[in-house]
Amino acid sequence: MKAHGLPLIAFLGLGVTALAGEDPLSKWSEVSIPSDVLSSDWDGLRPWLAQHGLGLSLSYVGEVLGNTTGGLRRAASYEGLVTLGLDADPNKIAGWRGARFHVLGYYPHGAGITQKALGDISVSSSIDAYDSIRLQALWVEQGVGEGNLSLRAGLLAVDDEFYQTPMENIFVRSNFGWSSALGLNGPLPTYPYTAPALRLRAQPTSWSYVLLGAFDGNPAPGVFPDPSPNAVPSNEFNKHGTEWALRHDEGAFLIAEATFHFHDPPDPGAAPASTGDGKKAVQEARGLFTSVKIGATYDTDTFSDAYDSGLIGLQSTGRPTLARAHGGDWSIYAMWDQELYREPGTETQGLGAFLHATFLPPDRNAYDFSAEAGFVYTGLLPGRDSDIFGIGYNLIHSGAANAAATRDANHFDGTHVAIPDYEQAIEMTYNAHVRQGLWIQPDVQYIVHPGGSGAHGNALVVGLRTTIVF
Repeated sequence: MKAHGLPLIAFLGLGVTALAGEDPLSKWSEVSIPSDVLSSDWDGLRPWLAQHGLGLSLSYVGEVLGNTTGGLRRAASYEGLVTLGLDADPNKIAGWRGARFHVLGYYPHGAGITQKALGDISVSSSIDAYDSIRLQALWVEQGVGEGNLSLRAGLLAVDDEFYQTPMENIFVRSNFGWSSALGLNGPLPTYPYTAPALRLRAQPTSWSYVLLGAFDGNPAPGVFPDPSPNAVPSNEFNKHGTEWALRHDEGAFLIAEATFHFHDPPDPGAAPASTGDGKKAVQEARGLFTSVKIGATYDTDTFSDAYDSGLIGLQSTGRPTLARAHGGDWSIYAMWDQELYREPGTETQGLGAFLHATFLPPDRNAYDFSAEAGFVYTGLLPGRDSDIFGIGYNLIHSGAANAAATRDANHFDGTHVAIPDYEQAIEMTYNAHVRQGLWIQPDVQYIVHPGGSGAHGNALVVGLRTTIVF
């Protein structure tokens, strides 16, 4: 089944509100934007929209990255990303209680440093993507009761909520913010791709919650080849995020994650606690924040054997006619985030650390393990309370079957292809808050074995990222 564009979701949303006994457009039929709001700036328009259940967001990220040594060649590149979002409160618009609506568009542009000069498998920029205007997200969420249970449905990216931590958001490399091993082995809906999906969130206690997700198996078959042994190549590239292909031969990607968190920092938008007599309540000293996540994934598709597909990919004389098949693929992962030190009298300034790891079976995955670790300090320099310094490390390990295929192909064919082993990267970055809505971020990356083998020299990347939030 294929669907293109917004009309289907719009029709479904209007139909649900109509079934609830509401005319979905009745409240808006009487709304007109005052002339003074129309003539005002962006900040003047936002409050008026919020009163009527709408929220707009607009941002731009631009960056220059240059490879100074190693990799494929010395070169520099510029990339940018425009993000435009709309959030709606259906209760204010149509009386639909407990619901949220969200739509997000992207416009990535520019030549990526990975393809141009590095060849690193983990990709040096988190905004690197094919240059096209894209529908990135389109979903509706329905909460139940006090919001401890919610269901989200629509076009979703698995890395919007799963395997996420605020500590990794500071880094420029794409291997921070989503599991490298998962991203390299499977055709998953991660930036900049989304897929039809359902997500259930349950919060049994104030210190824990569970996420369950079911996603279409392949958001862009032309970009991510079907892993099955007898798969036919596809020309469906989903360049604009509007090609929704639901096919039984793709299977489904299932993911479950449990989070346990303690001593959370206060919500910056929450009202101060009160004793009930107009006085502010005395807050007890908060402990150091801790978060632990445990997750697992399962892909119902059929997967080629890593050894066989390695020989086939190298066109070795010892290759089989058809790779052996494995039913399904799975992974397990764990994440630990810990506040180590908080400056006295503050809630956000101090040192934090993170350690994340993912494991996959090596018989059907080229990469069987990845890990991220690092430290983040907010307010490191005096008088720079909102600046963030980060240093992070990433490792991607090649599976034994993948390495054995290359080693045996060299033996069969008398070639000398570099044996895949690992790729490591260290990134050091500093995000400086210049003024409201403007951040400037110098960045340095050192990549060991770019491409996952010793075929190319270690690379040193330097760059500058600028973020503007309107």
